[in-house]
Amino acid sequence: MNAQTQTRPQTFALAAGTTNRHQWHKAALAALSTLKNMQTEQIEKYGIKGGKERESLVSVLFCPVINTTAETLYNQIGDDFGWVVTKDNADAIEAAALAAHPIARAATPIEDNRTTPEERAEQ
Repeated sequence: MNAQTQTRPQTFALAAGTTNRHQWHKAALAALSTLKNMQTEQIEKYGIKGGKERESLVSVLFCPVINTTAETLYNQIGDDFGWVVTKDNADAIEAAALAAHPIARAATPIEDNRTTPEERAEQ
């Protein structure tokens, strides 16, 4: 018998028999979805350094993972709970995901597109 490599499912499954009329899983799935979305977000900075600056939080669609910290946290939660949301573990999954949000947000990569006043004068 050949050894097969196991792949990580990347999404959570609901316990068998769960339908959309059940409400206990929705908060946990929303918290997980936010954490999953953080994997492709980055902060983009624009303007003149030391002058008028602005920044935007941007979701980069159809790209590989940008925020590896968010990916690691999401996968850790999945591994801890067996990638299945049940009525018994939904509150714990939600709490874990909400606790991971500030950590993932702090690790959001920054793309600095600002220019210096000298560079701006040359344009």
